[in-house]
Amino acid sequence: MDGVGRRPLVETLTKNCLSPQVLTLKEDAMVMCTKNNFEAGYVNGTLARVVRFQEGLPVVELMDGTQITIKPVTWEVIEDKKVLASIEQLPLRLAWAITVHKSQGMSLDAAEVDLSKAFVYGQGYVALSRVRTLEGLKVNGMHPNALQVDPKIVQADKRFHADSEAAEDAFNEMDEKEIESMHERFVVAHGGKVPTGDVIARPSVERTKQESTYAQTHTLLKEGKTIQQIMRARNLTESTVWNHIEKLQEDGDLKSEEVSQLEPNDVDWETVRITLDEIMGREGTVLLKPIFEGANEQFDYNLIRLARIQYRLEGKEILKEERGIYIRRIYTTMVCATELDFWPGVECVVYTDRNQFRVRIFEGISGRTTTLGGTTFCHKSHC
Repeated sequence: MDGVGRRPLVETLTKNCLSPQVLTLKEDAMVMCTKNNFEAGYVNGTLARVVRFQEGLPVVELMDGTQITIKPVTWEVIEDKKVLASIEQLPLRLAWAITVHKSQGMSLDAAEVDLSKAFVYGQGYVALSRVRTLEGLKVNGMHPNALQVDPKIVQADKRFHADSEAAEDAFNEMDEKEIESMHERFVVAHGGKVPTGDVIARPSVERTKQESTYAQTHTLLKEGKTIQQIMRARNLTESTVWNHIEKLQEDGDLKSEEVSQLEPNDVDWETVRITLDEIMGREGTVLLKPIFEGANEQFDYNLIRLARIQYRLEGKEILKEERGIYIRRIYTTMVCATELDFWPGVECVVYTDRNQFRVRIFEGISGRTTTLGGTTFCHKSHC
Protein backbone atom coordinates (compact mmCIF):
# COMPACT_ATOMS: atom_id res chain seq x y z
CA MET A 1 0.00 0.00 0.00
CA ASP A 2 1.34 3.40 -0.98
CA GLY A 3 0.24 6.69 0.58
CA VAL A 4 0.84 10.38 -0.11
CA GLY A 5 -0.27 13.52 1.70
CA ARG A 6 -0.53 14.53 5.31
CA ARG A 7 0.79 11.76 7.51
CA PRO A 8 -2.10 11.73 10.04
CA LEU A 9 -4.67 11.58 7.22
CA VAL A 10 -2.75 8.81 5.46
CA GLU A 11 -2.70 6.85 8.71
CA THR A 12 -6.45 7.33 9.15
CA LEU A 13 -7.13 6.17 5.59
CA THR A 14 -4.93 3.13 6.14
CA LYS A 15 -6.69 2.17 9.38
CA ASN A 16 -10.15 2.49 7.83
CA CYS A 17 -9.33 0.75 4.56
CA LEU A 18 -10.64 -2.82 4.31
CA SER A 19 -7.71 -3.77 2.09
CA PRO A 20 -4.62 -4.62 4.19
CA GLN A 21 -1.37 -2.69 3.94
CA VAL A 22 0.38 -5.86 2.75
CA LEU A 23 -1.73 -8.10 0.55
CA THR A 24 -0.34 -11.58 -0.15
CA LEU A 25 -2.09 -13.54 -2.92
CA LYS A 26 -1.60 -16.75 -4.82
CA GLU A 27 -3.61 -18.76 -7.32
CA ASP A 28 -6.86 -20.28 -5.95
CA ALA A 29 -6.96 -17.80 -3.05
CA MET A 30 -10.50 -16.69 -2.19
CA VAL A 31 -10.74 -12.91 -2.18
CA MET A 32 -13.32 -10.21 -1.61
CA CYS A 33 -13.49 -6.83 -3.34
CA THR A 34 -13.36 -3.90 -0.93
CA LYS A 35 -14.58 -1.03 -3.07
CA ASN A 36 -17.35 -0.29 -5.55
CA ASN A 37 -16.28 -0.14 -9.18
CA PHE A 38 -19.36 -0.65 -11.33
CA GLU A 39 -17.47 0.06 -14.56
CA ALA A 40 -15.00 -2.73 -13.83
CA GLY A 41 -17.80 -5.11 -12.82
CA TYR A 42 -17.42 -5.50 -9.05
CA VAL A 43 -18.70 -3.92 -5.84
CA ASN A 44 -17.71 -3.85 -2.20
CA GLY A 45 -18.19 -7.47 -1.06
CA THR A 46 -17.95 -9.22 -4.43
CA LEU A 47 -16.47 -12.70 -3.90
CA ALA A 48 -13.95 -14.13 -6.33
CA ARG A 49 -11.07 -16.58 -6.74
CA VAL A 50 -7.61 -15.72 -8.02
CA VAL A 51 -7.08 -17.74 -11.21
CA ARG A 52 -3.79 -16.29 -12.45
CA PHE A 53 -1.55 -13.24 -12.56
CA GLN A 54 -1.12 -11.04 -15.58
CA GLU A 55 1.65 -8.43 -15.71
CA GLY A 56 1.85 -8.54 -11.93
CA LEU A 57 -1.87 -8.00 -11.42
CA PRO A 58 -4.30 -10.66 -10.14
CA VAL A 59 -6.98 -11.95 -12.48
CA VAL A 60 -10.01 -13.08 -10.48
CA GLU A 61 -13.01 -15.18 -11.41
CA LEU A 62 -16.37 -14.08 -10.02
CA MET A 63 -19.14 -16.43 -8.91
CA ASP A 64 -20.79 -16.18 -12.34
CA GLY A 65 -17.57 -17.15 -14.14
CA THR A 66 -16.63 -13.64 -15.26
CA GLN A 67 -12.91 -12.92 -15.12
CA ILE A 68 -11.63 -9.48 -14.17
CA THR A 69 -8.12 -8.06 -13.87
CA ILE A 70 -7.96 -6.17 -10.59
CA LYS A 71 -6.00 -2.94 -10.81
CA PRO A 72 -4.93 -0.66 -7.93
CA VAL A 73 -7.39 2.04 -6.87
CA THR A 74 -7.13 5.01 -4.56
CA TRP A 75 -8.91 6.08 -1.37
CA GLU A 76 -8.78 9.85 -0.83
CA VAL A 77 -9.48 12.59 1.68
CA ILE A 78 -10.78 15.60 -0.25
CA GLU A 79 -11.51 19.05 1.10
CA ASP A 80 -12.67 21.99 -1.05
CA LYS A 81 -11.97 19.90 -4.16
CA LYS A 82 -8.34 19.47 -3.05
CA VAL A 83 -6.87 16.04 -2.31
CA LEU A 84 -5.26 16.23 1.14
CA ALA A 85 -4.17 12.58 1.30
CA SER A 86 -4.58 9.35 -0.62
CA ILE A 87 -3.58 5.71 -0.45
CA GLU A 88 -3.32 3.20 -3.28
CA GLN A 89 -3.86 -0.54 -3.04
CA LEU A 90 -5.51 -3.43 -4.83
CA PRO A 91 -9.18 -3.35 -3.72
CA LEU A 92 -9.00 -6.92 -2.39
CA ARG A 93 -8.73 -8.80 0.88
CA LEU A 94 -8.63 -12.51 1.65
CA ALA A 95 -12.19 -13.78 1.99
CA TRP A 96 -11.95 -16.81 4.25
CA ALA A 97 -13.66 -14.96 7.10
CA ILE A 98 -14.80 -11.51 8.17
CA THR A 99 -16.53 -10.08 11.25
CA VAL A 100 -20.11 -8.85 11.14
CA HIS A 101 -18.89 -5.35 11.96
CA LYS A 102 -16.41 -5.29 9.07
CA SER A 103 -19.03 -6.63 6.65
CA GLN A 104 -21.30 -3.59 7.01
CA GLY A 105 -21.92 -1.95 3.65
CA MET A 106 -20.96 -5.04 1.67
CA SER A 107 -23.07 -6.98 -0.82
CA LEU A 108 -22.02 -10.63 -0.67
CA ASP A 109 -22.76 -13.29 -3.27
CA ALA A 110 -22.53 -16.03 -0.63
CA ALA A 111 -21.76 -16.30 3.06
CA GLU A 112 -21.58 -18.95 5.75
CA VAL A 113 -22.73 -17.17 8.91
CA ASP A 114 -22.24 -18.19 12.54
CA LEU A 115 -24.45 -16.12 14.86
CA SER A 116 -24.17 -18.39 17.88
CA LYS A 117 -22.09 -15.78 19.70
CA ALA A 118 -23.91 -12.67 18.56
CA PHE A 119 -23.79 -10.23 21.49
CA VAL A 120 -25.87 -7.27 20.27
CA TYR A 121 -29.60 -7.07 19.51
CA GLY A 122 -30.16 -7.14 15.76
CA GLN A 123 -26.60 -8.16 14.92
CA GLY A 124 -27.95 -11.09 12.94
CA TYR A 125 -29.89 -8.74 10.65
CA VAL A 126 -26.68 -6.90 9.77
CA ALA A 127 -25.01 -10.19 8.81
CA LEU A 128 -27.91 -11.78 6.93
CA SER A 129 -28.78 -8.65 4.97
CA ARG A 130 -25.28 -8.63 3.43
CA VAL A 131 -26.15 -11.66 1.26
CA ARG A 132 -27.97 -11.08 -2.03
CA THR A 133 -29.99 -14.32 -2.18
CA LEU A 134 -31.16 -17.11 0.11
CA GLU A 135 -29.34 -19.57 -2.13
CA GLY A 136 -26.04 -17.96 -1.16
CA LEU A 137 -26.73 -18.07 2.58
CA LYS A 138 -25.82 -20.75 5.10
CA VAL A 139 -26.45 -20.21 8.83
CA ASN A 140 -24.43 -22.39 11.18
CA GLY A 141 -25.63 -21.08 14.53
CA MET A 142 -28.09 -18.60 16.00
CA HIS A 143 -28.17 -16.71 19.31
CA PRO A 144 -31.65 -15.63 20.56
CA ASN A 145 -30.60 -11.96 20.51
CA ALA A 146 -29.24 -12.03 16.99
CA LEU A 147 -32.55 -11.29 15.24
CA GLN A 148 -34.36 -9.68 18.15
CA VAL A 149 -35.16 -5.99 18.21
CA ASP A 150 -33.87 -4.23 21.30
CA PRO A 151 -36.74 -4.15 23.86
CA LYS A 152 -36.00 -0.48 24.52
CA ILE A 153 -36.69 0.31 20.88
CA VAL A 154 -39.94 -1.69 20.96
CA GLN A 155 -41.15 0.24 24.00
CA ALA A 156 -40.13 3.58 22.48
CA ASP A 157 -41.93 2.71 19.24
CA LYS A 158 -45.13 1.91 21.16
CA ARG A 159 -44.86 5.21 23.00
CA PHE A 160 -44.34 7.15 19.78
CA HIS A 161 -47.39 5.52 18.20
CA ALA A 162 -49.52 6.26 21.26
CA ASP A 163 -48.36 9.88 21.41
CA SER A 164 -48.97 10.31 17.70
CA GLU A 165 -52.51 8.94 17.91
CA ALA A 166 -53.27 11.13 20.95
CA ALA A 167 -52.00 14.23 19.14
CA GLU A 168 -54.04 13.36 16.06
CA ASP A 169 -57.19 12.97 18.15
CA ALA A 170 -56.54 16.29 19.90
CA PHE A 171 -56.10 18.16 16.61
CA ASN A 172 -59.25 16.58 15.18
CA GLU A 173 -61.27 18.05 18.06
CA MET A 174 -59.96 21.62 17.47
CA ASP A 175 -61.46 24.13 15.08
CA GLU A 176 -59.33 25.82 12.42
CA LYS A 177 -58.98 29.13 14.32
CA GLU A 178 -57.64 27.37 17.39
CA ILE A 179 -55.08 25.46 15.30
CA GLU A 180 -54.05 28.67 13.53
CA SER A 181 -53.60 30.37 16.91
CA MET A 182 -51.38 27.48 18.08
CA HIS A 183 -49.25 27.83 14.95
CA GLU A 184 -48.76 31.55 15.60
CA ARG A 185 -47.82 30.99 19.25
CA PHE A 186 -45.34 28.33 18.18
CA VAL A 187 -43.69 30.70 15.70
CA VAL A 188 -43.42 33.51 18.29
CA ALA A 189 -42.15 31.16 21.02
CA HIS A 190 -39.26 30.14 18.76
CA GLY A 191 -38.20 33.68 17.94
CA GLY A 192 -40.14 34.12 14.73
CA LYS A 193 -42.63 36.78 13.66
CA VAL A 194 -46.15 36.19 12.43
CA PRO A 195 -46.62 38.01 9.09
CA THR A 196 -49.37 40.58 8.95
CA GLY A 197 -50.91 41.84 5.73
CA ASP A 198 -48.98 41.24 2.55
CA VAL A 199 -45.84 39.17 2.98
CA ILE A 200 -42.78 40.98 1.63
CA ALA A 201 -39.64 38.96 1.13
CA ARG A 202 -36.67 40.43 2.95
CA PRO A 203 -33.80 41.31 0.59
CA SER A 204 -30.95 38.84 0.69
CA VAL A 205 -28.54 41.73 1.33
CA GLU A 206 -29.91 42.10 4.85
CA ARG A 207 -29.11 38.48 5.62
CA THR A 208 -25.49 38.84 4.56
CA LYS A 209 -25.06 41.73 6.99
CA GLN A 210 -26.05 39.60 9.95
CA GLU A 211 -23.25 38.30 12.10
CA SER A 212 -22.72 34.56 11.66
CA THR A 213 -23.25 32.21 14.58
CA TYR A 214 -19.49 31.50 14.63
CA ALA A 215 -18.69 35.22 14.71
CA GLN A 216 -21.05 35.71 17.65
CA THR A 217 -19.24 33.02 19.60
CA HIS A 218 -15.91 34.56 18.56
CA THR A 219 -16.98 37.97 19.86
CA LEU A 220 -17.79 36.54 23.28
CA LEU A 221 -14.52 34.60 23.30
CA LYS A 222 -12.54 37.77 22.56
CA GLU A 223 -14.35 39.44 25.46
CA GLY A 224 -12.80 36.84 27.76
CA LYS A 225 -15.95 34.79 28.32
CA THR A 226 -15.63 31.20 29.54
CA ILE A 227 -17.26 28.23 27.82
CA GLN A 228 -20.03 28.20 30.44
CA GLN A 229 -20.67 31.92 29.99
CA ILE A 230 -20.86 31.55 26.21
CA MET A 231 -23.28 28.66 26.64
CA ARG A 232 -25.59 30.77 28.80
CA ALA A 233 -25.30 33.89 26.66
CA ARG A 234 -26.08 32.06 23.43
CA ASN A 235 -28.26 29.25 24.77
CA LEU A 236 -25.97 26.64 23.23
CA THR A 237 -24.72 23.27 24.41
CA GLU A 238 -21.09 22.86 25.43
CA SER A 239 -20.40 20.64 22.44
CA THR A 240 -21.78 23.27 20.05
CA VAL A 241 -19.57 25.98 21.55
CA TRP A 242 -16.49 23.81 21.08
CA ASN A 243 -17.61 23.10 17.49
CA HIS A 244 -17.75 26.84 16.86
CA ILE A 245 -14.27 27.39 18.30
CA GLU A 246 -12.84 24.56 16.19
CA LYS A 247 -14.51 26.00 13.10
CA LEU A 248 -12.97 29.42 13.84
CA GLN A 249 -9.57 27.76 14.16
CA GLU A 250 -10.01 25.84 10.89
CA ASP A 251 -10.97 29.06 9.07
CA GLY A 252 -7.91 30.86 10.43
CA ASP A 253 -9.97 33.34 12.45
CA LEU A 254 -8.69 32.33 15.88
CA LYS A 255 -5.54 33.38 17.76
CA SER A 256 -3.68 31.47 20.45
CA GLU A 257 -4.23 34.12 23.11
CA GLU A 258 -7.99 33.90 22.59
CA VAL A 259 -8.11 30.27 23.72
CA SER A 260 -5.39 30.39 26.38
CA GLN A 261 -8.03 31.73 28.81
CA LEU A 262 -9.89 28.41 28.42
CA GLU A 263 -7.03 26.41 29.91
CA PRO A 264 -8.23 24.62 33.07
CA ASN A 265 -6.92 25.61 36.49
CA ASP A 266 -7.56 22.27 38.20
CA VAL A 267 -4.89 20.37 36.24
CA ASP A 268 -1.27 20.97 35.29
CA TRP A 269 -2.09 22.08 31.76
CA GLU A 270 1.56 22.22 30.72
CA THR A 271 1.99 18.53 31.59
CA VAL A 272 -1.32 17.65 29.92
CA ARG A 273 -0.22 19.41 26.73
CA ILE A 274 3.10 17.59 26.65
CA THR A 275 1.26 14.25 26.95
CA LEU A 276 -1.42 15.08 24.38
CA ASP A 277 1.03 16.71 21.95
CA GLU A 278 3.08 13.54 21.92
CA ILE A 279 -0.02 11.45 21.21
CA MET A 280 -1.26 13.81 18.49
CA GLY A 281 2.15 13.75 16.88
CA ARG A 282 1.87 9.98 16.74
CA GLU A 283 -1.85 9.45 16.05
CA GLY A 284 -2.68 12.65 14.17
CA THR A 285 -5.46 15.13 14.97
CA VAL A 286 -8.24 14.02 12.62
CA LEU A 287 -10.05 11.81 15.16
CA LEU A 288 -10.45 12.41 18.88
CA LYS A 289 -10.91 8.78 19.92
CA PRO A 290 -7.33 7.61 19.18
CA ILE A 291 -6.05 10.56 21.24
CA PHE A 292 -8.50 9.74 24.05
CA GLU A 293 -7.45 6.09 24.08
CA GLY A 294 -3.76 6.97 23.68
CA ALA A 295 -3.99 8.96 26.91
CA ASN A 296 -5.53 5.94 28.67
CA GLU A 297 -8.88 7.77 28.81
CA GLN A 298 -7.64 10.05 31.61
CA PHE A 299 -8.70 13.31 29.86
CA ASP A 300 -12.23 14.13 28.76
CA TYR A 301 -12.98 14.96 25.14
CA ASN A 302 -13.36 18.72 25.70
CA LEU A 303 -9.88 18.93 27.22
CA ILE A 304 -8.56 17.04 24.20
CA ARG A 305 -10.41 19.42 21.86
CA LEU A 306 -8.79 22.40 23.57
CA ALA A 307 -5.36 20.79 23.27
CA ARG A 308 -6.03 19.98 19.60
CA ILE A 309 -7.08 23.57 18.88
CA GLN A 310 -3.91 24.91 20.49
CA TYR A 311 -1.81 22.26 18.74
CA ARG A 312 -3.17 23.30 15.34
CA LEU A 313 -2.95 27.01 16.10
CA GLU A 314 0.69 26.71 17.05
CA GLY A 315 1.32 24.81 13.84
CA LYS A 316 -0.32 27.53 11.73
CA GLU A 317 1.59 30.29 13.47
CA ILE A 318 4.86 28.47 12.91
CA LEU A 319 4.14 27.85 9.24
CA LYS A 320 3.32 31.53 8.78
CA GLU A 321 6.57 32.47 10.62
CA GLU A 322 4.48 34.62 12.98
CA ARG A 323 6.99 33.97 15.75
CA GLY A 324 10.13 34.02 13.63
CA ILE A 325 10.29 30.22 13.52
CA TYR A 326 11.05 28.37 10.35
CA ILE A 327 10.62 24.69 9.44
CA ARG A 328 12.66 22.81 6.89
CA ARG A 329 10.13 20.28 5.52
CA ILE A 330 12.42 17.28 5.00
CA TYR A 331 13.06 14.07 6.89
CA THR A 332 16.20 15.04 8.76
CA THR A 333 17.35 15.67 12.30
CA MET A 334 18.27 19.26 11.43
CA VAL A 335 15.57 21.73 12.46
CA CYS A 336 15.94 25.46 11.93
CA ALA A 337 14.54 26.75 15.18
CA THR A 338 14.64 30.55 15.41
CA GLU A 339 16.58 33.67 14.68
CA LEU A 340 16.40 34.58 18.36
CA ASP A 341 18.91 33.20 20.84
CA PHE A 342 17.74 30.52 23.27
CA TRP A 343 18.89 30.70 26.85
CA PRO A 344 18.73 28.22 29.75
CA GLY A 345 15.21 27.66 31.06
CA VAL A 346 13.40 28.83 27.91
CA GLU A 347 10.62 26.52 26.73
CA CYS A 348 9.62 26.32 23.09
CA VAL A 349 7.62 24.17 20.70
CA VAL A 350 9.53 22.50 17.88
CA TYR A 351 7.83 21.26 14.70
CA THR A 352 9.16 18.83 12.14
CA ASP A 353 7.45 17.33 9.12
CA ARG A 354 6.63 14.22 11.16
CA ASN A 355 6.12 15.40 14.72
CA GLN A 356 5.65 18.27 17.12
CA PHE A 357 7.18 18.25 20.55
CA ARG A 358 8.00 20.60 23.42
CA VAL A 359 11.52 21.07 24.70
CA ARG A 360 13.09 23.07 27.51
CA ILE A 361 16.46 24.54 26.78
CA PHE A 362 18.98 23.58 29.46
CA GLU A 363 22.03 24.90 27.62
CA GLY A 364 22.22 28.13 25.66
CA ILE A 365 23.16 28.01 22.01
CA SER A 366 26.88 28.11 21.56
CA GLY A 367 28.00 29.22 18.15
CA ARG A 368 25.78 28.27 15.26
CA THR A 369 24.11 25.09 16.47
CA THR A 370 23.11 23.13 19.54
CA THR A 371 21.83 19.58 19.96
CA LEU A 372 18.93 18.70 22.28
CA GLY A 373 17.44 15.24 22.60
CA GLY A 374 19.14 14.08 19.42
CA THR A 375 17.80 16.99 17.35
CA THR A 376 20.16 19.64 16.03
CA PHE A 377 18.92 23.24 16.15
CA CYS A 378 20.54 26.10 14.32
CA HIS A 379 19.93 29.76 13.62
CA LYS A 380 17.82 30.30 10.52
CA SER A 381 20.59 32.23 8.83
CA HIS A 382 22.97 29.27 9.16
CA CYS A 383 20.59 26.46 8.06
